[in-house]
Amino acid sequence: MCRLHNLTEQTFYRWRNKFGGMDVSEAKKLRELERENTELKKRIAERSLDVRMPKDLNSKQGWAWRRSDAAQSTLRPTTT
Repeated sequence: MCRLHNLTEQTFYRWRNKFGGMDVSEAKKLRELERENTELKKRIAERSLDVRMPKDLNSKQGWAWRRSDAAQSTLRPTTT
């Protein structure tokens, strides 16, 4: 079976251990939860970086943090 689908035995056994007792819908739910968890961890990391950035340091250097529509931090010169 592994040769037919070009899989290593290690991959097959890892998948079997992870998804062995699940039906298809449960495996899809698990995959979706893992994806959502990864996304939330990224957002938390971004927020913690934003909080750590001292606001007075930004104003002294003439740069300000702006949030784009894609929720990614970018540096832009301040106009004041």
